Amino acid sequence: MCMGIGGWIYKKQEDETTVIFSYGTFDWNRPEHYNDEKICDGIIRILKKEIPDSDTRITDMLNFGTMEFKNCSNCWKITNDIQIDVMLVRLLAKLFRCYDAEKQFPDKISYLV
Repeated sequence: MCMGIGGWIYKKQEDETTVIFSYGTFDWNRPEHYNDEKICDGIIRILKKEIPDSDTRITDMLNFGTMEFKNCSNCWKITNDIQIDVMLVRLLAKLFRCYDAEKQFPDKISYLV
């Protein structure tokens, strides 16, 4: 059964050193978070020089400044520790799984729970 929450990531720009994505989320259980317009105004910036291979990759990259983010306007819940959109954490996990498999960043991904 689908919980009705999810999001999208779209690659906006990539060069030898940096990749920039936009992202948006939705929650079909709460009308104020439907996001029928698919607004993707959250930002993810990743420096490609150091992408660690660990279970703590997202936290490590944020702590060492190799990844920056801006939560999207449709964010409804953030983590207590690093104040990141909980849906962005799930989207980033999927993004990095794709990166690990292909050794390149995908142009887009989506996530639905």
